[in-house]
Amino acid sequence: MRTYLTAIFLAALALAQFNTPAFAADGKVAGVNIQKVLDESEAGKKALTELKARADKEKQNFDKKVEAIKKLEKDIESQRMVAKEGAMAEKEQQLKGMKRDFDAYREDTQQTLQKLQGQTMRKLLADVKRIIKEYAKKNGYSLIVEKGDDAAAISGFVLYLDESADVTAAIVRAYNDDVKAGNKK
Repeated sequence: MRTYLTAIFLAALALAQFNTPAFAADGKVAGVNIQKVLDESEAGKKALTELKARADKEKQNFDKKVEAIKKLEKDIESQRMVAKEGAMAEKEQQLKGMKRDFDAYREDTQQTLQKLQGQTMRKLLADVKRIIKEYAKKNGYSLIVEKGDDAAAISGFVLYLDESADVTAAIVRAYNDDVKAGNKK
């Protein structure tokens, strides 16, 4: 509900700019699909590849730990009738420790991956915002709004924007050029 009200407020604020003398003089409006910029830009693709590689590495570690637990469970089950009670208690204690360590590992890994994803997204979005501002100033736009394909847009509240006002492809090119030039601001 709070996000919805914020979106309405931002839309009203953007519409209020239509009545200002500065906006009336320039009046250039455009939209950009930020998700598409992230998906199609070289920096976005690279970040996704890096995040996926990290997740895949952790999945391999995860699978190894699961296999070790399953092996020990199977070993305990097969020896339950023939092993001495003290030896079985020791193996069951070892299994409990492995499961406890596994649960902690899983939780820590999940938090680490979520934190890494959040940091990556914040950096990418900051870069995209900078590129959009530079593009708007260079090309004389008074307003550039987020124009998502559906309700899952990153932000913004645009119900309609003519396709001729969509600058997404230009922003992707500008972002790629910026990355190639090595600009870090």
